[in-house]
Amino acid sequence: MRLLIALSLLIATPAAAQRTRTAVPGTPPPPARLADIGWIVGQWAGRQDGGAFASESYSPPAGGQITGHFFEEKDGRVTLMELLQIVERDGSLVYRLRHFRPDFSGWEDATGKPREYPLLAIDRDHAWFDGLTLDRSDPRTLVVAVMVKGKDGEAREIVYRYPRRR
Repeated sequence: MRLLIALSLLIATPAAAQRTRTAVPGTPPPPARLADIGWIVGQWAGRQDGGAFASESYSPPAGGQITGHFFEEKDGRVTLMELLQIVERDGSLVYRLRHFRPDFSGWEDATGKPREYPLLAIDRDHAWFDGLTLDRSDPRTLVVAVMVKGKDGEAREIVYRYPRRR
């Protein structure tokens, strides 16, 4: 069954997206626990493919979640911040986040709901969420790929490469 799910996820992945995957409607999320993604814990900092500096930090699991934060800096100014959590839901995982502008106003304030990325697949060094991938193939580096819509409405993938800070 897992092989069929993995194959269907590969088919659903757009050719232009090399790292991120998109959910196949009706496909149930795989079983997973926070312990399965414990390798994410720590502080990671590096560059986005476009050159901006970014940093992500993830806490050890506590209270049924892994919490964290992200910020991006360009030309000496913080351009984006996020508060995030990875939670167990219905026997699987969901990556949740809220975006903040440099003045700390939230992007999601109109809806009050965080952006959610349900888990699609997981293995020892990867977690593929719907539109967001965490890749720790190298234990000293975290690669995060996220699919975003530009102002023109076109989807594009942004990739961050973070060496472990501690």
